[in-house]
Amino acid sequence: RYSKSKSFFKSLEFYLKFLKEKFFLDMPCHRAADMIVATSHQQRSIFEHIYHVPSAKITTVLNGMDVNNFQYEKPDQELVIRYKLQGKKVILALARFVEDKGLQFLLPAFSELVNKRSDVVLLLVGSGPYESALRQLVVQYALESSVIFVGSISFNRLPQFFNVSDMFINVTIRQNGYDLTLVEAMACERVVIASD
Repeated sequence: RYSKSKSFFKSLEFYLKFLKEKFFLDMPCHRAADMIVATSHQQRSIFEHIYHVPSAKITTVLNGMDVNNFQYEKPDQELVIRYKLQGKKVILALARFVEDKGLQFLLPAFSELVNKRSDVVLLLVGSGPYESALRQLVVQYALESSVIFVGSISFNRLPQFFNVSDMFINVTIRQNGYDLTLVEAMACERVVIASD
């Protein structure tokens, strides 16, 4: 029971932090706007119930992406060679390296997979202030030969990384509209595992 309540309060803490960062500073703008565009149903609910914006003033337009840019292609052999991915099952996580992206939970789970399969590789694409903590976890779980830190990449290279992977994982732990990387990975016909 304690661990469940601790988890609840940790989630609540991240949610409140998210609200403060994303909405609190812009609150006066909400009152002055003629129309507000929410990019998810959850965001619409926040506007309605927390900021008391009239429903008629809110339009929901879900995020979209260009399926001409994101589609299945054969893996880029340059990437396969560069990261030594031949004969490997490649798991891709693409995110800003910040605590609320949940990558610290992916690494211990991945270590369990590595203990059962020697042919898996985790590509971590991104950068951010949490990178040193993630690198420490890689060492702690003895994953140095199975986890590759790619660094940041340009937007136009995303399809190459989706297509070189077998599976995409998004383990964000904060309340979220939805990350476009999920639909981009699906458009590239990747298996997707995502947090609730």
